[in-house]
Formats: sequence, C-alpha cells, structure tokens
Amino acid sequence: MRWLAPVGHTTARPTLQARQSAAAAEAAARDRLQAAQSERQRIAAEVEKMAPGVKVEVIITRQYRNMAEGLRKEPRAVAYAQEAFRRLGKEAKLDIVRGGTDGSQLTELGLPTPNLSSGQHNIHSPLEFACLEEMADAARMLVELVQIWAEEK
Repeated sequence: MRWLAPVGHTTARPTLQARQSAAAAEAAARDRLQAAQSERQRIAAEVEKMAPGVKVEVIITRQYRNMAEGLRKEPRAVAYAQEAFRRLGKEAKLDIVRGGTDGSQLTELGLPTPNLSSGQHNIHSPLEFACLEEMADAARMLVELVQIWAEEK
C-alpha cells in the first residue's frame, strides 16, 4: 500500500532494507495464509471421515489485497496526489503501510485509492492522536486533488 504524507510529518521513508523486509514479511504472510487454508481443508476432510454423512465446507473470503497492484493499473491516482502536494508547496513522500484501509477496499473494487495523510499518528496504538493543523492541510490537499482530476477533462 502507498501512503502519501507531506515531508516534515512523522512518517519516515523506508530504507531499501526496510522495503526488502516488508516484502519478505508480505511473502511470509501469504505463505502462512496458504498454510492455514490447507490446514483447515485437512481438518474438514478429517471430520468428514470421522462422522459419516457429515459434509464440511471451508469457505475462506479474502478481506482485502495489497493495493499496489491496483495502483499500478491507474498510476494517475498516486501521481495526481503527488502533484496536489507539490502545488501546495509540500513534497509528498511515499511510504508503505500495512492493514485493511478504505483505500485498499476501494482499490479492490476497481477505484484506485491511495491512502493520503490526514493528520493521524501512532495509528491503532494507545498513543494514537490527530494533529488539527495536519488535518486542515489534508483537506486543502484534497481540494487541490479534485481540481487536478477536473483539469484532465
């Protein structure tokens, strides 16, 4: 997933080593999910053998995918967000975040939607907080972003 934040905010740009570690963690997570799915299928088959006449169906529903694939299909989504930051005199920096976000859900549905900084910090931790000034900056950035998309028409 891509996360755009103005330079100077607390989101740090990942090093090559960090990006490699993130990629390895994603691959490991996919492997664990596949192993868990296989294990559930194995248990279902075992239960069916133990209880004649019982049919066990294992249904695994994907909650969200990494949005990188969807954003590659529509590169303007990130490029225009970067341009909106530039027009406001801020340098956008790309970062990778984990987790299911509205952006990942919308991207999965075919509307490439990068996560944009909205002033939140230490997300989902006991120290989570939002900065009002950064929230106002995010609102200005969104207005600029809409204008950029409108200019294309």
